[in-house]
Amino acid sequence: MIRSVPLPPILIKVGKKQHIEQFVNEGIIKFGTYADYRKTEDHDIIVGRSDSLEGLGQRFDGTVTLTIGERSIEVPNGKLNIFQNQYSHLFCMYGFARTLPFGFKIDGRMQCFGDTAVIFNSKAFLMRMTEVFSMIDFEMDYVKYYPEKTFLSNLGPYSKREGYSYQYEYRIATNLSNEFVNIGDVLAQRKDTLIVPSSKLSKLKLDIRPY
Repeated sequence: MIRSVPLPPILIKVGKKQHIEQFVNEGIIKFGTYADYRKTEDHDIIVGRSDSLEGLGQRFDGTVTLTIGERSIEVPNGKLNIFQNQYSHLFCMYGFARTLPFGFKIDGRMQCFGDTAVIFNSKAFLMRMTEVFSMIDFEMDYVKYYPEKTFLSNLGPYSKREGYSYQYEYRIATNLSNEFVNIGDVLAQRKDTLIVPSSKLSKLKLDIRPY
């Protein structure tokens, strides 16, 4: 399916130093999988992230109402787990929105994803991704954030609770036989690729100049 998607002007990937350097210098991208996120879910809750399966699955505790025609049955203390199964692999980034509030700053909680960040040109990167994935079904888009305590029956890979909106997340979703993809050194060749400690992201200043 061909569809139009918004492209962020700048992308940021936060992770461990060795993984970010591999990503930039060698073009090696590690896609996250359901299996990965389920393994790290308990640990992430401990360190305060607790969003490993956000957008991939939903757990609901509460009253469940089943309706058939004019009849309905209420199940108190019901538990439901829903998982979207369209895509098995995700690559998640921080994508600057095209509309930003005055005095915008990157939230310091982004450090939870790793000690190092790379800031890079989104167009060059996504064009290269499109070439590499020319024979593979994939999608990319901004994550959309929905109100807390809402249960989505049509959960998709671009859905997260609004408590995570500080992440300004941009995702690439696909199905792969291998979790690693090599796009070459397209970022290393560019002068506008910048690697910084993730602790400095909250101090980033955004300067916009008219043409």
